[in-house]
Amino acid sequence: NVLSIEDVGKMIECCENLKHKTILILVYSSGLRKGELLQLRVTDLDFNRKTIFVKNGKGGKDRYTFLGNKIPHILIDVSNSLGKGKTTEGEIQVSENQQ
Repeated sequence: NVLSIEDVGKMIECCENLKHKTILILVYSSGLRKGELLQLRVTDLDFNRKTIFVKNGKGGKDRYTFLGNKIPHILIDVSNSLGKGKTTEGEIQVSENQQ
């Protein structure tokens, strides 16, 4: 099944947790897979080129994907709401339990 744009929008709007909403927007806008999201590090995001470097993606291959225009602003909001220092080691804090 493929979700319509309206269905995806409703799903994102229903999400009240800012971090979870950001994850949904990031996954949907960039086409990341679950395993790719879990491996993602802040250092993989290139805000100038608006790309995400995906290491060991499907088939163990590296690839680049798009970083949406709104994502940098959303990530700043998430970082500020979680408190500085949460991402200083370069990791986006996502665990299997949060999916």
